Order: sequence, then structure tokens, then C-alpha cells
Amino acid sequence: MHGLILRTRLLRRMIFRLWKIVVLFGSKSFVSNVHYASPEIKGSPSPVIFLTTFSKPIEFVVLSDLFCEKDLTFIAPKNLPDDKYLQITKSVNHILFLDERLGFRFFRKLFSALRNFNRSIVISPHAATTYAPTIPIDPGVIARLAMLTNIPIVPVLFRWSGEQCNVYVGKKLFVSPRSTEFKDIFFRT
Repeated sequence: MHGLILRTRLLRRMIFRLWKIVVLFGSKSFVSNVHYASPEIKGSPSPVIFLTTFSKPIEFVVLSDLFCEKDLTFIAPKNLPDDKYLQITKSVNHILFLDERLGFRFFRKLFSALRNFNRSIVISPHAATTYAPTIPIDPGVIARLAMLTNIPIVPVLFRWSGEQCNVYVGKKLFVSPRSTEFKDIFFRT
């Protein structure tokens, strides 16, 4: 009985991966004008927190295509416009919608659960301030949660010029007192 359950899970996982490949292949026309810089994070199997800028909903599809090997969970405002780009993202990734009831405990439970399931998280503080100004996402809280769960933060920057898009992926940053990038969080002078 246990072997049958395991085979069923593996079969469902393989079908989902195949579905994801088909959907992302169909969305290549949306991301044909995107140029990537330093995507060395692609093959990393460990979970990470992608801290991104946000200006257009197509960026969800771009991230889904760029990190297609990863299981992504997008954290997005509840009143984000439901267009074709969000539908494509919903079909291949998980999206958790923020509302006024969610707080720090939500993120703590989310990060520990996603770490156990080896998922990566995509957070855009700018999207929250644009579409849900009553729900501020403080980058300091994200850094603190990354430190508590020992998950690195990877900054992703989108630069749009007309229809052309350049995506810059930063290096993994571990939040700790030893890290020079985050030393000012721990030791104020």
C-alpha cells in the first residue's frame, strides 16, 4: 500500500513537471524580449528568498521562466489585476495572496513550511505598496526571517525600456552578523 502511494505521488509530480514545461514553452512569446544577467542561481536546489522589484505583472512569468527548475511560491497582494500573466503564473506556481489579516506569524510559518518542502519564495515589497498600501512588507522583517530560517536572500532587479527587459540576478546573501552586507542590522555604530 505504501509503495502505491509513493508511486502515485511520483506520477503526480512528473505530470505537474510536464505541465509546467508545456505552459512555460507556450509563454515563450511573452518573455522573448527579456535578457538575463548572471543567472547562476538557476541550478541551485536549495530554497531561497527572491526579493524583487515590481512594475508589471509579466514579471511573474519572467521569473517562472528564469527559475523553471525551482518550485516557486509568489507572495502577492490580493487585489493584483487578474490578467493572462497572473493566470499563467497560477497554472505553474503557487501564489499566496496577502490581505490585512496576515502578519509576522504568517511569514514565520510560511518560511518554515516552505523550507521543509524545498520551495523558494518570491516577495516584492513594491507590489505590496502599489496594490495594497495597507499591508507594508518591511525588508527588515524579511531579513530577520531569512536569518531565523537560514535561507539566503537573492535580489532580482527588473529594468524595462519599452518592450525590452533586462533582469539582473544578484548573488546569494546570507543574513548573519558575519555578513558584511548585513552587519549594520546587528551592530549599530
